[in-house]
Amino acid sequence: MTAHDGNARTEGWLYRRRTEFAIAGAIWMSFVLIHVVQSFVGAQAAARPWTLLGAITNSLPWWFSWLLLTPLIAWLVERFPFSGGQHWQAIGRHAAYAIPITIAQLVATGATYWFTTGQYTGVATSLANQVQRYFGSFFLESIVTYAGTAGVFIAIDFARAVRDEAVNRARLEAHAAALESSVAQARLDALSMQMNPHFLFNTLTAIAGLVSQERKAEAREVIQRLGELLRQSLGNGSGPYTTVAKEAALLEDYLYIQRIRFSDRLGVTVNIDRDTHDGVIPSMLLQPLVENAIRHGVEPREGKGTVQVSVQRDNGTLRIRIADSGAGFALGRDGRPAREGIGIANTRERLDHIYGPAGSLTLRNGPHGGAEAIVVVPWVSEQSNGHALR
Repeated sequence: MTAHDGNARTEGWLYRRRTEFAIAGAIWMSFVLIHVVQSFVGAQAAARPWTLLGAITNSLPWWFSWLLLTPLIAWLVERFPFSGGQHWQAIGRHAAYAIPITIAQLVATGATYWFTTGQYTGVATSLANQVQRYFGSFFLESIVTYAGTAGVFIAIDFARAVRDEAVNRARLEAHAAALESSVAQARLDALSMQMNPHFLFNTLTAIAGLVSQERKAEAREVIQRLGELLRQSLGNGSGPYTTVAKEAALLEDYLYIQRIRFSDRLGVTVNIDRDTHDGVIPSMLLQPLVENAIRHGVEPREGKGTVQVSVQRDNGTLRIRIADSGAGFALGRDGRPAREGIGIANTRERLDHIYGPAGSLTLRNGPHGGAEAIVVVPWVSEQSNGHALR
């Protein structure tokens, strides 16, 4: 760390504590005022001579010394906190620092008093004797003053920690609620696509055709896969997260039905690297993107259309690419797709909620035609028990 970095950090710390130090300064100076008034009342009661300059000279060095020591005490409170179950260790360290700080404060104030007042009163015989008298009269008071000042900052830091914890908890709860909401919305979006009359009519027609052709095993398979697909969409399957392998299995159910629907009009290539199978991704991530590719890239065109799905690991990230052979996106003036469907928008929002800037969804036209959707998220394996949350 350079000297500039150290100065910047110190200035930042002083700036963060500026309000507390300003209040501390006001309190210490109010003690000067109280001491001046107290000395005036005492002098009047004892019929002693009294001057304002003398009263200030006697009280100001003492309380001003504690004003100067306040930032040091605040720093020691941060350096040796009472959190983490180390109360006795913190007490020992503060005691070790309180004694030399108190000695320095007593020497400084005792010497100041000697040179301004003490040598003229005839009570103390020398500078050393004056400092000795200060030790005898004020050592315990100084220790208590250090402890009280430290206690105030400990209470402030504890209250701030409680407040920050509550804010962080509320933020995490809001983030979790937003994530659950986005997952539920994704399932509703997927369900709405799968439950539309066109999809169901063609699926049921395909089932009827299989039955009429005595292909009962295939008809039963389509029914089972449709049921599993709807079960997952309704949220009875995995939670907010799943693995690439499980998502690929769900995608296969969907593609099986679509192959029955489109017969030889649909060609799908799925390349999922084996070392990505235990990767953790949001549930219902692949299927809506493939659905989008089939609906907008294959279904509107005559003849055979193709969809390519690939999942790969790349330098600590998981890269998902879904491409179709359709007409591609209609681009706006900025070169981006002019319009995004509900499913795409929801997927983008979910990625932002979960990964922040570490996750992305890019839509573009392919170099050889058609449209591409590319998802990049941080790589997190199932064994790591984490979800790369922001």
